Amino acid sequence: MRNIQILQQSLNNLAALYRSQGRYSQAEPLYIQALDILERYLGANHPNTVTVRKNLADLRDRLNSQQ
Repeated sequence: MRNIQILQQSLNNLAALYRSQGRYSQAEPLYIQALDILERYLGANHPNTVTVRKNLADLRDRLNSQQ
């Protein structure tokens, strides 16, 4: 379980870095992967899952505003 937590944290952190650099298309799949891992292992309502879901929603809002 610890390795899974490290993996999802790394995915989320890398996605956040990409988002901060404006590399949105690279960030989105990483957020999706992190969210999938969290939902599978911690559940949909766990605080970490909710945070990553919000990060993904914020990113998608930015993508939509650029179009």
